[in-house]
Amino acid sequence: MTDESLKKTIRERLEGHISDHDLERYHLGMVTDELPALEEHLLRCADCIRRAEETADYVDAIRAGIIQGNWDL
Repeated sequence: MTDESLKKTIRERLEGHISDHDLERYHLGMVTDELPALEEHLLRCADCIRRAEETADYVDAIRAGIIQGNWDL
């Protein structure tokens, strides 16, 4: 798959809403090639912005629980 076709596929996928999985990856800094398309979508989609904030809170709570619980993952 070429870079252009990958970007087109990502843009088409983002026409709806960003998946919870991709929002988690975004918060964790794991989004690479699709970052511009994802951030562009977040600029114009209030629902995804709200969900991104909720996802960030969730991920941060899980991280805090792991640290406080002294779990060895």
